[in-house]
Amino acid sequence: MTIDQWLRHATEQLKKAGIETSRLDAELILANVFERGRVYLHAHGEETISDEALQVANTQLEQRAQRLPLAYIFGYKEFYGRDFAVTPDVLVPRPETEALVELLPTVENLSMIDVGTGSGAIAITAQLEHPSWTVTACDIDEDALLVAAHNADALKARIIFRHSNLLTNIDGTFDVIAANLPYVDRDWERSPETDFEPALALFADDHGLELIEKLIEQTPDHLAEHGYLLLEADPQQHPTIIAAAQQKSLRHIRTEGYVVLLQR
Repeated sequence: MTIDQWLRHATEQLKKAGIETSRLDAELILANVFERGRVYLHAHGEETISDEALQVANTQLEQRAQRLPLAYIFGYKEFYGRDFAVTPDVLVPRPETEALVELLPTVENLSMIDVGTGSGAIAITAQLEHPSWTVTACDIDEDALLVAAHNADALKARIIFRHSNLLTNIDGTFDVIAANLPYVDRDWERSPETDFEPALALFADDHGLELIEKLIEQTPDHLAEHGYLLLEADPQQHPTIIAAAQQKSLRHIRTEGYVVLLQR
């Protein structure tokens, strides 16, 4: 089977599975198998696929047709221009979370904690983009912390890891508290791909706000004077979050996409 033939076949199979990005996903699978860019596929459509490569491609195609996210199939996901290892123990990093990194202050020598770090994407990116910062990352899930520690080592980021339920086991104050906590209400309509992601990292009670509101309650004891709190949540939740934060003397500074920036 040639590259073009396989791509046509794979695209059709993924369409039948209800995947809107069927052609793109087919190309990404084959490019991953070949360890080449998609441009190579376009330029070598008549090239015959080896039996070994075909077997791997077909296995990954079957996994994707079952709606397994590509990140779990490939074992990594790009975030802010870097590849992060991901497993089913952690949420797949989303492009919208990059807005949180963009909203971080640019001051030198700050201390930051990433609450519910998951794969470590936020904490590691923050430390690499701001080398003078002291960055701590915590998570309630020890398996997730192992993934984050692997990513920190692979990307040569200096991160202090802590096992903690929100800030319960954390001492001291920080100039920046960042968190992409579970905020999905189980009643929301969502893609089948989320069925493969850890429920602990995805869902929260109280219309998705339970953990965010708990973190806001804990923030005054851990946020330095004039420090920043950055929270990711669905835009429809932002007014409730801002109101809860204002009750704790936090000012709403800016909202960007899914991210709310607050200051003490």
